[in-house]
Amino acid sequence: MDGLENVVQTWKPAPDGHLALKPCPFCGNEKILYMQYKTPAGLRWLVVCCECMANIDPGWAQNRHRVAELWNRRAGKNE
Repeated sequence: MDGLENVVQTWKPAPDGHLALKPCPFCGNEKILYMQYKTPAGLRWLVVCCECMANIDPGWAQNRHRVAELWNRRAGKNE
């Protein structure tokens, strides 16, 4: 994502909902947001930590479910 001018919306999931996000693996912050942004190919989603700005943005995720899977995955753990 080039900049915030392309952001369409931000969304904070419910902590117990099906799209809940784990705390940041780098700083431990629990304020994690989904962001939807525009690209020439259409709308895409990313996940970002509001504290340290760690994020996951594969550039192809067209729904929140896909980036949630990537964000919630932790190395060395079978969850």
